[in-house]
Amino acid sequence: MSTEKPEIIKCECGQRMRLPADSQSKYFRCVKCGSFVDRQGVRKKDTQKIRRSDLKLSSARGLQRSALLGIFVDGGLISPQQGKEVSAVAKESRKKTFQAIIDLGFATREQLHAFLARESGAASISLSHFSIEQTVAALIPKDMVDTHMVLPIDKLGKSLTVAMVCPMDTKAVQELEEFTSLRIRPMLCTWDDFEAACAKLYPESKTTRPELRLIKPAESDTPQEHAPVPFKVTKATVPEDTADEEEAELPDTAFALSDKLRQLKTLEIPARIMNRIDSVPGGDKDGLKKISQIIANSPPMTARIISTANSTAYGMSGKVDNVPVAVALLGAETIALVATGTPKQSLQGERDWYQLTRYTRHVAKISAALAAFTEKALPNVAYCAGLLHSIGSFALGAAAPDLYSKIDAALTGSAREEAEKTTLGMGHTEAGWNLAQAWNLPEIITSSITHYLAPENSPDFQDLAYIVHLATALGSADGVLDITRLDHLGRPLDYLKASGQDVAQALSKSPYLAAAEPAK
Repeated sequence: MSTEKPEIIKCECGQRMRLPADSQSKYFRCVKCGSFVDRQGVRKKDTQKIRRSDLKLSSARGLQRSALLGIFVDGGLISPQQGKEVSAVAKESRKKTFQAIIDLGFATREQLHAFLARESGAASISLSHFSIEQTVAALIPKDMVDTHMVLPIDKLGKSLTVAMVCPMDTKAVQELEEFTSLRIRPMLCTWDDFEAACAKLYPESKTTRPELRLIKPAESDTPQEHAPVPFKVTKATVPEDTADEEEAELPDTAFALSDKLRQLKTLEIPARIMNRIDSVPGGDKDGLKKISQIIANSPPMTARIISTANSTAYGMSGKVDNVPVAVALLGAETIALVATGTPKQSLQGERDWYQLTRYTRHVAKISAALAAFTEKALPNVAYCAGLLHSIGSFALGAAAPDLYSKIDAALTGSAREEAEKTTLGMGHTEAGWNLAQAWNLPEIITSSITHYLAPENSPDFQDLAYIVHLATALGSADGVLDITRLDHLGRPLDYLKASGQDVAQALSKSPYLAAAEPAK
C-alpha cells in the first residue's frame, strides 16, 4: 500500500483541495470561489494584469492579458508573441480568447481540446451520445449558448451541469450562475460536438420553439406553462397550422401511451420515503447504507435514483445497476435533493399501490436470494431487477390514472400484463421498456423488466431474466413465499441448473428472506 501523502493546494480564498493522485493537470478550479489555482497554490485572478513578465514582453508596451490567456501561454498551447496577437484580436472582435486562437490558426480545435482535457481537470462528455431535454435547454437562452459555447445538459436541485468547449472560462461560468441562480458544474466537450448538438437542438426552421431563446428560469423547479416538456428531444415536428389540431385528436392508444411514458420525468413516491431519508444523520458509510435500505423499499424511488446515477453528467452512463452503487456515487446531499424534488403520493395513492409495492419488494428479496444461491448474478443487481420488474405498471398508472384504476390491484405477473393490455392496449413489460429507455436505465435491468415473463427471449441477460421470472412465480401479492409452486417450474429450474428441493432449502436459509414467512 502506498504511503505517499496526497497533494493538497490552497486557494487565496482559503479553500484547501486534495488533488487526484493520477492527475497531471497544472490548474484546478477552486470549489469555493471558482478561480483557477495552479499546483503551486497560486491563484489565477480574474484581473487584466497578471504576471506580465511571464509573457516575456516589455512592460513599456503595456500588454494586458486575461487569466485564461495566461493559462494558454503558460501551458505552451501558444507562444508569448502569439498571446499578444490573440489578445488584440479577441479585444477587437469581442470573441473569446480560445476562439481567437483558433481563428488565427495558432492551434486546431483538436489541439485546444487536448490541452483543456489535460489542464482543466474537468470531466469530458460526448454530446454525440447525449439527448438534452428541452426543459433543461430552456434554462440558458440561445444567445448565451452562442456567446459562451456552452450547453445545459442536466439539472439536479440547485446544480446545473453544462457542457463547455472551454470549461476554464471562469467569466462564462460566473455569468451563467448569475443568470440561472444555480451552481454551474462545467464539463468539457469538443467543438464539433457542440456545433452538432446546437444544430439539433436549435434547428433553423419555423417550427422551432421560440421559448428556448427567451425564458429566464424562475426560482421554482416547475417548468413554465409555455415551455416544452418532452423527456427527450425526439418528437418529430409537424406543420404549425396543424400541430395543435393533430395533438388534440390523438387517441389514448398504445402509441399515445408510449409518447406519454417517454415524457414522464419521475414517478410519485410516498412522503415517508423523503422523510426517512432526511432523518438519516450524515453521509458516512453507515448513513449511506441506511439510505440505500430506505430507497430499496420503493420501486419508483429506486428507478429515480438509478436513472440519476446513470446520467451522463456523472460519467457512469449505463453502468450503475444497483442501489448501493448509485447511493455511493450520488452521495447523501444529492439524494436528499432528488427526494425533495420528487412528487409525493397522496394517502389514497399509497393505498392503491400498496399491494404491488409489497409484492415487488418480496420478488426483489427472492431474486437476491436466488442470485446468491445460483451465482448467476450479483445479489444487489438481482434485487434491483426484481424490485423494478413491474415499474411499467407504476408508469402506466401515472400516464393513464383513470383507466388504470380499473385494474385489480391484487393481480401480478402475466395476469396483470393481460389486464393492462385489455384495458390500456399495453402491458407493463412494454411500458417498462419505454420508461427504461427514456430514463437511461442500464441494459441488464432493462432486459429483465422487458423479458421476465418470457426470459428465453432475452438476447443478452437470460440468467437474470430467469432469476426474476422464478422469483415472480414464487412470490405473492401477500408477500408470502410459496415454495409449493416449484413443482410446476421445471423450465426455469432446468435453465438455472437447480432442483426444486435445493432451491427450497436455499431460500429457507437465505438471509435475504429472513423476514419472509413460508407458506404452510
